Parts: sequence; structure tokens; C-alpha cells
Amino acid sequence: AAGGLTLDPIVVTGAGGTAWGPVDGYVAGRSATGSKTDTPLIETPASVSVIGRPQMEDQAVRTVDEALRYSPGVRAQPFGTDSRFDWFYIRGFRAYQDGLFRDGLSLFSTALAGWRAEPYGLERIEQLRGPSSFLYGGGSPGGLVNLVSKRPPEETLHSAEAGIDEHGRAFGAFDIGGPLDQDGQWLYRVTALVHSGGTETEKAEDFRGFIAPSLTWKPNEDTTLTILASYQHDDLNQAQGFLPYVGTVKRAGFGRIPRDLFTSEPGYDKFVRNQAMIGYQLEHRFDDTWTVRQNFRFAHLDLFHDGMFGVGYADAAQTRLARLNYQTRPEVNFVTVDNQAEARFDTGPLQHTALVGLDYKRYQIDDDQASGPAAPLDIVHPHYGRIPGKASRYILNRQVMSQLGVYVQDQISWDDRWFLTATGRYDWVSSDIDNHLNDTSTSSSDGAFTGRIALLYKSDLGLAPYVSYSTFFNPVVGTNFYGRPFDPETGDQIEVGVKYQPEGMESFFSAAVFDLRRENTTTTDPNNILNQVQTGEVRSRGVELEANASLAEGLNLVASYTRYDLEVTESNDVDKGKVPIGVPQELGSLWLDYKVRHGSFEGVGLGGGVRYVGASYADAANTLKVPASTVFDAAVSYGRDNWRVSLNASNLFDRTYVASCSSPTACYYGDGRVVKLTLGYNW
Repeated sequence: AAGGLTLDPIVVTGAGGTAWGPVDGYVAGRSATGSKTDTPLIETPASVSVIGRPQMEDQAVRTVDEALRYSPGVRAQPFGTDSRFDWFYIRGFRAYQDGLFRDGLSLFSTALAGWRAEPYGLERIEQLRGPSSFLYGGGSPGGLVNLVSKRPPEETLHSAEAGIDEHGRAFGAFDIGGPLDQDGQWLYRVTALVHSGGTETEKAEDFRGFIAPSLTWKPNEDTTLTILASYQHDDLNQAQGFLPYVGTVKRAGFGRIPRDLFTSEPGYDKFVRNQAMIGYQLEHRFDDTWTVRQNFRFAHLDLFHDGMFGVGYADAAQTRLARLNYQTRPEVNFVTVDNQAEARFDTGPLQHTALVGLDYKRYQIDDDQASGPAAPLDIVHPHYGRIPGKASRYILNRQVMSQLGVYVQDQISWDDRWFLTATGRYDWVSSDIDNHLNDTSTSSSDGAFTGRIALLYKSDLGLAPYVSYSTFFNPVVGTNFYGRPFDPETGDQIEVGVKYQPEGMESFFSAAVFDLRRENTTTTDPNNILNQVQTGEVRSRGVELEANASLAEGLNLVASYTRYDLEVTESNDVDKGKVPIGVPQELGSLWLDYKVRHGSFEGVGLGGGVRYVGASYADAANTLKVPASTVFDAAVSYGRDNWRVSLNASNLFDRTYVASCSSPTACYYGDGRVVKLTLGYNW
């Protein structure tokens, strides 16, 4: 949420107890992200993590990538203070463009036409680590993040909150819903938020307006239709990042570049995004065997961005930052639909949950990008007011990607101990690009089969070891800086893991080791930050550990540890045999939250966490290291009756550190300390 509080319990039963409903506490029991069916996590042969609203509110998350900071296998906020998008890597691979989903449908993006979700409108955030092409078609092989929207509740809900942080960014929000008639056939919900104010970067402002109405019609117990809509307007100019390695990681002659330095022009820099979505989820159960579902969404995005990026030093004394003028005006229309038929039946001693699906997506982007020279900025004594001239277009085209996929899956269980999951999918993909700069058109088409086979054993002790093998295929939409289309990504993964859900405890533990191979991966060109290159093959091997537990009444724990062995195994460049740029190979986190339930201190809450990100590299040859970082978070709250007040601090000791570098001239400071005060009320 925009603020950090947990109000007195509100019963929300619209989808309670299902894979799409609210999470009671910190420990989720079910998810559909790993199977597209309502399946217990202990029976899912894949690495799936769930973040519910209680955890989001206790940690006062303001963005989706903030919420992911305590998740295993996820490198969240690799570009630090850049608030234009939700940035995250999964299992060492970029996932913020082709690994973002909402309500089970893709929110793919390319260029800088990226979607941004307001976490106040979410019920849960789920991560599936590892390939998912066998169910969803194209996507990041490292995994995906599925955002589950708030849905209309069956009981009346009224909640409001307001707050402010130390940079003067204030917000107000409300969340109301419930039945519209006495029979409960019609349910509604309206969630809205506005925030506005400063940021930790000097001269930078950040505004958001968000509203999400939803409506559910339940004419009987077997049929449900839910309409989900949202509109979001973002207006900001938070210019930071793209700073030299010398001056951030290493000291320059003048010292280090200030963390709050505004590197663009205050009267010129602007980032405005409008995104709107409308869709529905229809489900009908014919009998005890057959259920059909159709999920549909239309999404629109238009974006206006003028800004400047650092491209190294402009002088030998290294006191002036060279800047590049950049402009983009993309517009996106994205249609997705997923049709599913699910059958639950027995064949002798075997219980089946069979799924057959047909999905289609059409992504269209009118891409407009331009660049040009800009005056350098004196780092020691910055002076502004030198507005750049008109930039030169280097991309002006319309790209249309269509993908049709058919998939089948059978989840077979025997004796409630053995669980075999077999999934297969075939995709047909076409891409058309009209280049308006040189009046040319290119078309391409491709197709591929992907699959998964997995076996899990659930013991009486609550232990569930599993093994799985999967393949993936991911079409890469768009062209590089020079107008050439990208090749599809392919690869495979083997994973072995174990899950543990002790009986009688509200807790869930998991461990997994994996070996993931990805071909034709795209990365930023170290010689041209506006270009993407495909480096050949990257291999990611590692181990992930996770614990979610209620240790005692009012005491919750979230802990994770990740260790990778990342290597570029095939390349024509110096990066062969090296670790990919900007990706740490070790992550760890721990969060504890305690709320007093009885006695004189009833209503008092205390929380604290620590986040560790290992070292990474700023160059392909792995000669420039970005040091590891450790930061601490804290929270204190007090609630009485329907009121709640909370105070949260992230990066409590205000440590200055570099989150990562994507080249020796493009490094990014991590977030400094942010203290947030929140007041909430429900009725």
C-alpha cells in the first residue's frame, strides 16, 4: 500500500479460500500461477511465492518492486531510485518486460512503453520462478510476477488512509465495496489513490492518480462474471541514474557524485504515462467435473518522455557530466484472452485435474524515439537552464506481434501422495514491423512446442520433494537501434526442490536447486545505451531458500536466501565465461513483524528487516566490481478500534550505495532512507 498499516480485520469473502482470494496473514495456502488451476502450494511442483496484503501493508510498500525485495530469487530495484517502472530480475534474468502479468494475463512491454501497477489496488503478488512458456506462451525464462487485483467482497468494506513521507510526498486513498442487492448477486468495489510531492532527488516531483472500479455478477452458485477496470496517470521528472563508475562506486577527484543530484533539466525533463485497462473474468461450473473460464483484457498505454541521460564525463578532469538528450512518444494497445476448460475426474486409483486452453494476444506499439546532443552538467557546481534542441528520430515504426497458443495439462494424483504434472503447449507467433523512417516493412513468423514434466511426493510429515524439467520459447518483439529484428529466445531448465508444511502450524518452507539455460538473451549494448544486443547463451545455476511462518501469536517471519552461478557460455565478445553485467550472484533477506494482541500494550506493533544484495559487475570483462550492500528497514504502529497509525523507515541508517551498473558510464544509486507516516481508518 501507499502507507504501512494493518487495520482491524475486515472480512472479505468474495474469493476467500481460493487461489485468487485474500491471504490470511503472511502464509498463503493456494495459488494458480504455477498451474492455472486452484492448487495447494504444497502440491505444486514449482517454486511459487505469494505476498499478501498483510505483508505489503506492514512493510508500507509504495511500488511492486519494493514488495519483491524480500522474495527469493528476485533482484528487485536494480536501477535504484528510477521510479518510471517496476524493475526486477528473476534467477538472474531480466523479467520486468516479458515477465509481468496481471490476473494471469500478460502485461508485456518493449522499448520504454512499460506498465506500472499501483500496489494499493492489489490483493496479492505472486512469483513463479523458472520457465512458464508451457502455460503462458512467451515470457521471461527466469520467471514471472503475477499481480492479482482486488475483487468485489461479499461483505461491506470501507477503508481510507492518508500519509506523508520525509520528502513531502503526501497521499490519500480509499477502498470501498460490498453487495449492491439483498441477494448478493451484485457486488462492487472501488479502489482509488492520489499521491503527490517531492522525492529524494533534488528538483524532482512525483504525481499519481489511480482508480480501479470492479463489479461482480453471481446469478447462481455456478456462474461468476467479474469486470475489472483501472485508470492510472503518472506525471514525474525523477532524473537520476546513468552516472559514471568513477564518481559513484569509486571516488573521483572531487569525491562522489551526490545521491540527490538532478542530472537532467528541471524545465525540460518530463515523464507522463496514461494507462487504462478493462477486462472480465467469466467462470461457469457445469457439474462436478467440468468448469470453463474465459479471461479477457484490453489495455492501452500512451507515454510522453523528454529527458537527459548521463553518458560519462565530458572533460579529462572528470567534473562535468556528458549528457544525451532523449525523447520518446510510444502508444500501445494490447488485447489478451485466455479460454480454459477444466475437468476433475478419476480413472481407477488416479485423480485427474485436466486443463485444455486456447489463448491469444495481440500487442501493437507505435514507437517513436529520438536522441541528440545536450550540454554537459557541472557536477560540483550544477547550473541548469540549458534546454536542448530538437532531437533526431532514430525509431519511428509500428510493430504488431500476434501470438496464438494451445495448451493441455494433466495434474494426476495417486493416494494423495504422488503428484505427476504434465504440460504441453504449441505457439504460433507472427510479427509485422512498418518502418516509417525508411518506408519499409518486415514480417516474420515462428512456432515452437514447449513442455513441462514434474513429479512430487507428499509425505505424512508435511515434506514434499519434487523434480521438474521444462523448456521455453520467447519471441522478442521489436528491433534494435539499427532496425534489425531480434531472434526468439529458447532454452530449458531442470529443477529439484523440497517443500515443507508442518501440520498444525501456519508456516511454509521451501528449497530448490536449478540449472537454467537461455539462448539469444538481449542486454544493453555497452557501446550504445540506446541499443540492445543478443549475447548468445547464458547459464544460471543456483539454490533458493524461503521461509514464511507465524512463529507465535502476532509474530510473523519472512526469510529468503539465494545463491547463483551465472555465466555467459556462448558469445562473440569479451563476456564469454564471465558473469552478466549488473546481476548479483547472492541475495538474502529477513523480516520480522510482531503485534501485541493482549494486555496493556495491545495494539502496539513492531517490525524490522534486513536486505543483502551481493556484488555485481559494471563491465562485460568483469574488471569493475560493484560492492555488496546491506540495508535495514523498521516499522512501528499502534491501532485501537477502527484507527491505526504507523511509521515506517526503509534504509533506516540512510546508507549510500550503488544498486548496480549496466556499463562503466551507467551506474545507479540505491534508495536512501525514506520515513513514511500513515493514518488509516475503517468503518
